[in-house]
Amino acid sequence: MAYRSENDKFSLKTNYTDLNLTLYPNAVDTRLNNTNMRGFVNIGDGALPDYVMAEYMNAAIDGVMALERALGATPMVPYGTAPENFNAAVEGGTVASRLSRIENGLFDVRYGGNGWNGNASTRPTLSTHNHDGLNGHPGKISLTTEIEGLLQKANLNLTSETGVTGADVYVSKTNPVLISTALADTLSLTLGGTVSGETTFKKGFSSRTRLDVTADELTVGSGVSLATDTSASVGKALSATSAGTVVTLATLPMAEKSHLLYGRYVLAARIKTTAAAAGSLIRFQVGATVVDVAGTYFTPNQYKQVFFVFEQNSTTKAADLTIQKLATAASATVSFDSLFIEPIHPAVLDR
Repeated sequence: MAYRSENDKFSLKTNYTDLNLTLYPNAVDTRLNNTNMRGFVNIGDGALPDYVMAEYMNAAIDGVMALERALGATPMVPYGTAPENFNAAVEGGTVASRLSRIENGLFDVRYGGNGWNGNASTRPTLSTHNHDGLNGHPGKISLTTEIEGLLQKANLNLTSETGVTGADVYVSKTNPVLISTALADTLSLTLGGTVSGETTFKKGFSSRTRLDVTADELTVGSGVSLATDTSASVGKALSATSAGTVVTLATLPMAEKSHLLYGRYVLAARIKTTAAAAGSLIRFQVGATVVDVAGTYFTPNQYKQVFFVFEQNSTTKAADLTIQKLATAASATVSFDSLFIEPIHPAVLDR
């Protein structure tokens, strides 16, 4: 069995320990640190060339194989080279050319995209490139196809001045008002607030001493329709047409308004009729209090306020307030669009 000559092998190498006649890659071989590469001159005849020993050849071979392992196979071939171009890449490429591209910022798609040219003064690296899609930089990151998972609340800074707050977020895509601004200009359910500008209530209003109710907030009686009426204050009105029958236009459950302080109130309802019918036309009733309004009070096809005074007490607050169109000799259409209730005078309130 043949053995190769390893007279001065290195036994304490860390890498490539089987290539023990070279110090590489842990150190670079020199004629001083590697005995097998020093060479010897023939004794007594300095003019003659060195004689060759087996260790010289083995050391050179070990050094070559160590370099091959460090560089790896086909080190001049760029990643992803198509099979049909492989031979050309092997013949035409060099390790030096690939290092030069990196040194000079001529990166391929793996390192920033074609066309991302280096600048000698800034020497761009992977740590400084931008995904802005401009000037040969990498394309913009798609949040729908290249990102997964949700940004958790724990990853957001919500506690300091630099964190995301209502001062950074708009109310909606179409409302360019910051949430912090919107909240600062909002009435609080518990703390209240001050309204400095003109205020419009498109629906009713309710407090301890006043109610303001539109037709579409009331319970509609049988045979009554809620229809568009351009002359109504809210654009809609409850209407009923009849002659010899009584029709309940609307019902206001006073039990739902039991927060009204006890005392005397006036109800003002906005009503119109198509004909000034003779006799009683409208009836208001809450508890035992009943008031009829004559048809002659109205001007045909014009809204008019009709008033009704009642006492808010333990009896009326449990009853329903009703507005009825009474039976008439001739057919007439009656329309109702809104009402409000307020004290006759605050002095009469006594809860």
